Amino acid sequence: MGTGCPITLTQILNRTLQRFTDIHEFYRSKYEIKKEDKNSKEHSLIILLTLREIEITEEMLRDNGKNEVLIPQYHFGFKKVYSFKFKNIDFKNKELENYKKEIKNIHSDLQKYLDDDLINIFGVSVIDDVHSPNENNGFLLKIIEESFCSDLHQLYIDYINEFIKMKIDRKNIYKKEVLKYLKMAKYITQIILFIKIYVKFNGEEKEKLTEEEKNKCNRDIGKDRTILTYFILSELKKKQNLLKNDKIRQDNDEALEEMVRMNNSIINYINKIENKINNN
Repeated sequence: MGTGCPITLTQILNRTLQRFTDIHEFYRSKYEIKKEDKNSKEHSLIILLTLREIEITEEMLRDNGKNEVLIPQYHFGFKKVYSFKFKNIDFKNKELENYKKEIKNIHSDLQKYLDDDLINIFGVSVIDDVHSPNENNGFLLKIIEESFCSDLHQLYIDYINEFIKMKIDRKNIYKKEVLKYLKMAKYITQIILFIKIYVKFNGEEKEKLTEEEKNKCNRDIGKDRTILTYFILSELKKKQNLLKNDKIRQDNDEALEEMVRMNNSIINYINKIENKINNN
């Protein structure tokens, strides 16, 4: 993104844009998710959290007078949430401005795919309440709680089982169509990881990184097997209400570790398929 954007930040933003683009392309073929559709609630949850993250990304890339950007991350090994600071950012950089236009267009399109009746389930208006990333309006808490009342985990398992079935049946998995659905499985994994991390740290004091951990995080910054870079993690900086449902916290840490393992496994398969496709 030019001289006004450090190379590592550019890589993070480009990977984030690719995720937004893949999710956008996936749902564009569906046009609109209706209340009566199978897994409509789960797909709405994915879109709503994506909309939220885009808005937070836009806010992070707005000139803050400090010429710096804070990227929230979670290190799977240290089990800590922290922010990685990039300094001397030129917010007027042309490439950065174009980036913001791209994600804004994706945001505008994704909104169209949601049915109003579905959005009411989450207690949020896409027009009013989602556009307030700096306000603690209870939106995210509602989304988190609704995710536990939905079949998001079952949707995720269905994606994984479909891939496993293809391997068992000895079908060719090195295809773009398979890659498309496997990437969606990865993005759902990241959403579930975020939810588990949010539950873990919501309402609790977060430990700071030691100097040794900072150095390791610096080295690992672009490794998605080691670190979850997810802009919506910045929501944990706000003072939040406690989750009402205590059951949500039960076995959360164990489930988080399981999702970390699944994340690594999916990334390995994605890399293998991408390499095979690119080499043919």
